[in-house]
Amino acid sequence: MSTFHAYVDAAHFHEALGNVLRFAAKRSRLPILEEAQVRFEDGHCVLTCTNLDQWCMSTIPAVGDSFSFVFVGTRKILSACKYFSGELELTYTIEPTETNPDPRGQISISDGKRSLKRSTERTSDFPELKESLWTALRQFIGLLLCLP
Repeated sequence: MSTFHAYVDAAHFHEALGNVLRFAAKRSRLPILEEAQVRFEDGHCVLTCTNLDQWCMSTIPAVGDSFSFVFVGTRKILSACKYFSGELELTYTIEPTETNPDPRGQISISDGKRSLKRSTERTSDFPELKESLWTALRQFIGLLLCLP
């Protein structure tokens, strides 16, 4: 079993998730398009939604391990997130095996007073941005963070 931890500000997470969720498909033959991908890397939490015509990404500061997952029931999670405050701990757990090296996982979200636990989808099931576009976006975000 592998467990990963990351920490973000609850209000920023709620706002960022609400912003990107506007671009998720409301109903789709591909249910993964109704969800948000969450990626923790390089001191940031990057939330992404798409309807395949448009992509929306929001980046907030984060501390912790590098990992990613796709929420299941993102709209319900957004509703629950409005009750969190202060520092939010996200704990992601997966159990890879030889026969299933990329399993679905479980995310636990807690602010110390309240918590929720949900199953997640694999990041590999979420549509990918072209690598060159992703790299350009990360560089642009880096430049914005350096502005006074």
